[in-house]
Amino acid sequence: MICPVCTSKIEITQYNNEVFSRENYYCEFCNSFHIVDEKDMSAYYADEYHKDFNFKQYKKAFWLKDYFSKPRNYSRYQFLKKTTEGVEFNNILEIGGGNGDFYSLMNAKGEMDSYTIVEPNPSYNLVAENLLYHNMLFEEVPEDQLIGVDLIVMFHVLEHIFDVDAFFTRVKQLGVKYLFFEVPNIADKRVKEDSLLRHPHYHHYSESSLKMLLDKNGFTKYAISSIRPVTYHPYEITPKISRILNKLMGRNEVADRKGLYLRALINLT
Repeated sequence: MICPVCTSKIEITQYNNEVFSRENYYCEFCNSFHIVDEKDMSAYYADEYHKDFNFKQYKKAFWLKDYFSKPRNYSRYQFLKKTTEGVEFNNILEIGGGNGDFYSLMNAKGEMDSYTIVEPNPSYNLVAENLLYHNMLFEEVPEDQLIGVDLIVMFHVLEHIFDVDAFFTRVKQLGVKYLFFEVPNIADKRVKEDSLLRHPHYHHYSESSLKMLLDKNGFTKYAISSIRPVTYHPYEITPKISRILNKLMGRNEVADRKGLYLRALINLT
């Protein structure tokens, strides 16, 4: 078996993924884990996935409320604005947009003309004047429905895609200007074990393997940041005073190479 990131030899591990019922393989050279054979998950994503991981329904919001009540979502917005240096986006596509949180924030901030969400679960079929919703997988969306996309965003989706190289090829063929995504960071032990054992993730990235993946696919202009939350945390309780003070200072996350998440912005222009 060879690594889909760096083509080095990979070795089987004892990490058995309960969703796929398959062992993960490890690449020592680029520090990444992988499921090596694909499984049809279309029915699972259309029905079971959102039940298993308890995604809340979309609620209309405005940016100030989002800033305080959804710090992770707002921090993604801050990262996007910082790394694109004031670039305006007219047509945004979100893959795996689910409950519409990021659309809600971008719309409230007046950051785009139109927004498309690709989400296979029909229970999140949102309706809004400037929103187009596709209840299908990204690979199934006709190309004529994706013309003119300036920016693709996807949060915790890339690790679910088996053939990542084919995905990147399609993104480039569409003429997209920017790709913004977030994945779990296996530098954190709790994230690594959760990702390897309990989620339908084909790939599990470190910062080094993510860089190798982007380089292999011909991307030359990108920014990667490893994020450690300070106002929210999926595995532990954040002290209330610390949470409030950090929010007031506009600091929801800090850079940390062993942080929970890896966030990347690719410039394809």
